[in-house]
Amino acid sequence: AQAARRRVVIFQGPSPLSKDSNVSICKAPWPKDGSSAFFLVADGEVFELREADDNPSSWICNQSIISNGNITYAARFDRCFLLLPLLASATQRGDDGEIKRVFRSDSDLLSADHAGESSTLLRKVVTRSDFECLCDAKDLGDEFVFRLNDDKVLSWLRRKAERLEETLRKYPSTLSGEGNIPLIGEDTGLGAGAADAAEEKSAKEVAVDLLGSFVADEWYIRLARDLGVVPLHERKEEPKKRPAAAVAASTPPSKRGKKGAPAPVKKGAITAFFGKK
Repeated sequence: AQAARRRVVIFQGPSPLSKDSNVSICKAPWPKDGSSAFFLVADGEVFELREADDNPSSWICNQSIISNGNITYAARFDRCFLLLPLLASATQRGDDGEIKRVFRSDSDLLSADHAGESSTLLRKVVTRSDFECLCDAKDLGDEFVFRLNDDKVLSWLRRKAERLEETLRKYPSTLSGEGNIPLIGEDTGLGAGAADAAEEKSAKEVAVDLLGSFVADEWYIRLARDLGVVPLHERKEEPKKRPAAAVAASTPPSKRGKKGAPAPVKKGAITAFFGKK
């Protein structure tokens, strides 16, 4: 009989896990399009799982060779990306026929009836501050209720786009598709460098497009207009070749790997960048 395959999980930097960590793997819809994705949940943090190419299938790890094994990359993932679709769907039709956002309690929003497959994961990790990052909040005395605030969502996305743009300008080769974005937090020793106006504009476009692979088109288009970027589908010229990291990030999880398993990761994929607000 074929030997069981051992799975090795690699984290960016030191492992955040300890022998006392409560670890679970959850399946949840990818926030962009609802396709299946896999996440590791541990000690209140969420990590997206991406499976490396299994050819070759032997790896050197901690000065030992692991044969017939899998390598899975775990990158910190901002749980607000998973929370946003649930908040956006909390609506009802008013007397005038208009669809309006409504206040709902966190227990309602995270229930299996409303959250579906995301419920198990989010109930383990979401905090009130996560809701307040994206929502208006009301204290009803015995509970808090929340309603999505579009301005807060755009502010949150804008901060991410600005951080990502700054990082992209530090590594100009990624803008031409000639290089990969180093894992955020990796000490490369590279300075910020000087980018001309065209490169800065390209960095902003790539940053916004990358964020667009994590959120619904509605938010991508609004963010693009807010930052003065023409949305990809409205650009008259052929889009420039996107870096490998952008392609990896924008490919739906269901297209990235074998069915029922975490998807492959490209070297330099930047999912880890989105782990902080």
